[in-house]
Amino acid sequence: MIYGQLVLSCELLADVRVSKHKNFRLIIHVICNLGVSYDTYFSFRPHINNIVSKVSLRAKLILKCFTTRNPNILCKAFCVFIRPTLEFSSEIWNPYFKVDVNKTEKCPEAFYQGYMPNLPYSDRLSQLGFAIIGVSADHG
Repeated sequence: MIYGQLVLSCELLADVRVSKHKNFRLIIHVICNLGVSYDTYFSFRPHINNIVSKVSLRAKLILKCFTTRNPNILCKAFCVFIRPTLEFSSEIWNPYFKVDVNKTEKCPEAFYQGYMPNLPYSDRLSQLGFAIIGVSADHG
């Protein structure tokens, strides 16, 4: 049995001005398939940028709305509201460029720094019982 797939494609048009007299039109195709977006060069950078912005907004909202600074409660809120978005289909778009790994790792780092500012990031994660995303992706 063959199931159809919904593939959404959109063109982002940007007028690039190189000099006073020359204008070029840059067309970037972004394809969204099953919730994961990629461009025509099969780069997942559009998807990574999208989820990093979503996760950053959710993290700021949690830190603003929760009055408690109890690490256990905020850690559970992170696992419920933020981590699923960050790890959705990560087997497909697994970041392999250092820039993309740093972007995805920066989200939890900023969240944990919001309520444990005096500890280094690795100490914060070990105290909460988590692994660094780049390391956990390598070890399954």
